[in-house]
Amino acid sequence: MPKKARGLVAILTVLFLVALVGCGPKSASKETLSQLDEAKAAVESAKSRKAELENRLKEANAKISELEKQIRDLQQEKDSLRKWLDLLEAGY
Repeated sequence: MPKKARGLVAILTVLFLVALVGCGPKSASKETLSQLDEAKAAVESAKSRKAELENRLKEANAKISELEKQIRDLQQEKDSLRKWLDLLEAGY
């Protein structure tokens, strides 16, 4: 390849690289950064709310289990009292 052609290729390569870098990604604008900060705050708020609701659900499920046990215990007591009442009514 002649010297002139090599020089031309080198110059075109440099120009291409300058254009590529010059047209490349720019830093984020203040508006974009502000939107990003708002989005991050919204995510953190949502995570906090999710944790709070999960806690409340856990507490509600524990209360349900406790009440179901009370119902079973009261049902057993009712059944026991019913047997005693039936015995008493039968004359024993």
